Amino acid sequence: MRPLALVLEGFTCFKDRQVVDLEGLDLFALTGPTGAGKSSVLDAMIFALYGRVPRVGKGISELVSLGRDQLSVILEMRVAGERLRVMRKARRGKSGDAMLEAVVEGQSSPKPIASGIREVDAEITRRLGLGYDAFTQAVVLPQGQFAKFLQSEPRERRKILGDLLRLRIYEQMREDASKRRTKLDAQVTATQSVLGDEYAGVSAEAVAAARAELVVLAERAEADRTKLAAVRREAEELRALRQKTVALEAAEATLQRMTSDEGVLRDAEAKLARAQHAAPVVPRIDAADAARLRCEELERKVVAARTAEVEAAAALETARARRVESDRAAEDTVRLRAELSALDEAIGKLGPLNAARDRKRRAEQDLAECADRLASATARIARAEVDTARAREEAADREREIASSAFDAEQWARVDALRERATELAAIRVRLTTATAAERGAREVATRARDDEARSREAWEDARTAHGKLLGRVETYEDELREAERNDAAAALRRTLRAGEPCPVCAQDVAVVPPLGEAARVEELAKKRDGARREEEKARQKLDRAAKDHAAAQSAAHNALEAADRALAATKEAERDASDAERALIEAGASDVDPGEESIEARVTATSRRLLEARKRHDELARALEAARKRHDEAERQRVHEVAESAELRARSAQSGARAHEATREIEALETEIARATGGADVVATRAATVAAIAALERARDEARRAETEAEHTRRAAEARLLESSEAARVALLDAEARRDEAERAAAEAGFEGGASARAAALPRAELEELERTIDGIRRIRADAESTARALGAELAGRRVDEAQADAAAHALVAAESAERESVRAHAARARDVTVIAERLDRATKLLKELDACAAERNVFARLATDLRSEKFQAFLMEEAFRDLVGGASIRLWALTERYGLEFVDDAFVVVDHDNARERRSADTLSGGETFLASLALALELSAQVQRAAGAVALDSVFIDEGFGTLDPETLDTVAGALESLPTGGRMVGIITHLPDLSARLPARVVVERSSAGSKLRVESS
Repeated sequence: MRPLALVLEGFTCFKDRQVVDLEGLDLFALTGPTGAGKSSVLDAMIFALYGRVPRVGKGISELVSLGRDQLSVILEMRVAGERLRVMRKARRGKSGDAMLEAVVEGQSSPKPIASGIREVDAEITRRLGLGYDAFTQAVVLPQGQFAKFLQSEPRERRKILGDLLRLRIYEQMREDASKRRTKLDAQVTATQSVLGDEYAGVSAEAVAAARAELVVLAERAEADRTKLAAVRREAEELRALRQKTVALEAAEATLQRMTSDEGVLRDAEAKLARAQHAAPVVPRIDAADAARLRCEELERKVVAARTAEVEAAAALETARARRVESDRAAEDTVRLRAELSALDEAIGKLGPLNAARDRKRRAEQDLAECADRLASATARIARAEVDTARAREEAADREREIASSAFDAEQWARVDALRERATELAAIRVRLTTATAAERGAREVATRARDDEARSREAWEDARTAHGKLLGRVETYEDELREAERNDAAAALRRTLRAGEPCPVCAQDVAVVPPLGEAARVEELAKKRDGARREEEKARQKLDRAAKDHAAAQSAAHNALEAADRALAATKEAERDASDAERALIEAGASDVDPGEESIEARVTATSRRLLEARKRHDELARALEAARKRHDEAERQRVHEVAESAELRARSAQSGARAHEATREIEALETEIARATGGADVVATRAATVAAIAALERARDEARRAETEAEHTRRAAEARLLESSEAARVALLDAEARRDEAERAAAEAGFEGGASARAAALPRAELEELERTIDGIRRIRADAESTARALGAELAGRRVDEAQADAAAHALVAAESAERESVRAHAARARDVTVIAERLDRATKLLKELDACAAERNVFARLATDLRSEKFQAFLMEEAFRDLVGGASIRLWALTERYGLEFVDDAFVVVDHDNARERRSADTLSGGETFLASLALALELSAQVQRAAGAVALDSVFIDEGFGTLDPETLDTVAGALESLPTGGRMVGIITHLPDLSARLPARVVVERSSAGSKLRVESS
């Protein structure tokens, strides 16, 4: 997978649409200031492929630019020879969209492959052969972690490698299986405990017995129910007779009490009659009193209205006098308005005067500014002329140096093409050395394995001989024992007897076992036979172990011989590859390399290093020449600009002087005219005072007229109120006298001496109604009691029931109900028991089935946990990973340094220094730059391993972010030189850095520029 083009918009700091053409870039720098968005470029590529990025996971809303509501990313790439285009969009807080297309050469429109997020994710993973986690490990190298990996302790180093290659998945599988087994153990134990504790005694027989008992309880409950019905009928009859007896006795008592209360009833009836006669008289008395009170109130209002009318007349006279005085004072406004007109004419000239003064001030300021800027421009012209001459001389010097430098670009291209072959040849020689050492070690292992096999064969033969002897001894004892048992059958029978158990011959219980007697020899032989058997069993186990050891030794010897043969074949293959590679390298261009007695690959390396230094010097001179030319052009542009600006300033200064002179003449003329019109006074203040005086006089006149009008209206209203109040008082007096006469006549007609006696006899409405209800109630109670006594006497017919008879029947009913409830409760409880027992039986059956299934699953996970716990399995995986990683990294380190290789000895990294007779030393002795290169080699090899482990297509791109800002200048120079000579082999290699010196040394750059409107992207080449 090789990126060809990237288009992004609304993505993090890239608000506006950015298009980056990556096609043709091999080794380049992704550069820009810290925080500009370098990492966001990688995030955009990863997001286009997988829809998420390492920094925020699936929180896509965090990737949308501030102020935007959506983002879009388009990535064009070449995968397995096919050009693909993947497009993704996402909205803030909403689901996004994705599409994958194939760009076919010669066709105007792309060919759709997949659409929708799920389909595109699945298709990308299928075509690349890598999931999200593996891709981010293989493409964006975790350099900082590999520097730690190189120099850490063995245990920590294995943990890091296991994490990076995800080898800990097997340990996680073992832990998961162990946890699952523990959980299933707990389930099995809990189920067994439940079956033993909660379901003990639950069976089909228990259910049948409970159901039979339930039938008996049902019959008992039915008998108690029949008896209860008879007792209830008798109790209800006696209770009804008792209630009627009590009611008859209560009615008789009521009639007796009513006879003694006749006097009270007659007094109540008389009081009611007197109150009913007084009721129509009282309203007339109340009306007469109300009319009298209203008449008094109206007379008070007449007095108040007369007083108000006198006060209003006095106020009217005062208002008329003030109005006459204000009219006389307002006659002076005619003169003041004539003066105001003259002042307005003078004020009209103040505007032009102020405008002329502003023009003069601005012209004078512009004149002073032009003078200052003209002086400064003259000084800058002089400096620009000096800078132009100096830059012209520097450019000439750089041109002479480039002409004298000896750099053959064509030879550099040919030798650079040989570097990859030289690197491969050096790697083959390293592989040959390693294979030779491996062959020697394999032969030694095979020899030791043959010796171990011979010793194991001798031990097996000895164990087989010893077992044969013991087996013969057991057979001898068994023959003697059988002979002794035939001779003494009773002794043989005695060995089987036990006190209290039946005899196998007569079937009678054995009270006492007979003494040993003649059976002593049989017992002795049996003991010897048993002892011999135990010894034979030990010997057989020892024989089995010896046989297994011998078989293992044979297998180990066979495997060691095969390994030695494979090592020999690998050595011969490496020798052939080294010879072929050396011959091909010589044929490819031996005439272009420097002469010498070293190997061809060393001469290619030395020539490449010499030409690289010459190229660096040539490039430095070319950059210096370009910089000198730029400085010359800039100085010349500055000089021309300053000359033009000086001319412009002189013209502008002349114009400003003319404007200032003209404004001065205009100011003098206007000031003369204003002074002649106003006599030198402040015209604005005088006009304001005149306007205020006119307004005050007119306002006083208007207020006096308004006050006179209001006083006139007030007096007229007071007169009208006085007439109205007098008429109302007269009418009210006539009405009060008429109502008083009417009330007196009504009291006399009702039989009362006067209104006061009628009011005393009257009762409130509520009290009157209550008295009527009391009389009606007494009469109704008497009638009801008489009716009830007659009816109950006829019903009872002389059969009255006392309290004792009713209580006895009630007690009998309670006893019958209790007996019936008890029998029903017993039946219901037993029915519930039957249901519970049946349900428990079903549950116990299900639990037994669950227990069997759970135990079987527990055994599977137990076996899996045991198998994965094997230390040899984990160690095998880790050793294989280390062997592949160190072997590949060693070849890459040689290609980077042309000096160092890597080996892994005694759980530690060892550096092989080929310039010092293949001296081996600890990786901790490497310098800062060398440590970086070793870490880089490990990381590049890990990237390849991740791809191989996942079965991915060739990922022809990798990005390195080591944190170059932490390196000192000397180390940074070493690292930069290594990166410049990094063999890309057709692969895109991006170096992420914010250091200008490092990015300038690489062939191309993708530059990230930061601004307030969002970051920008551009591609530039050296």
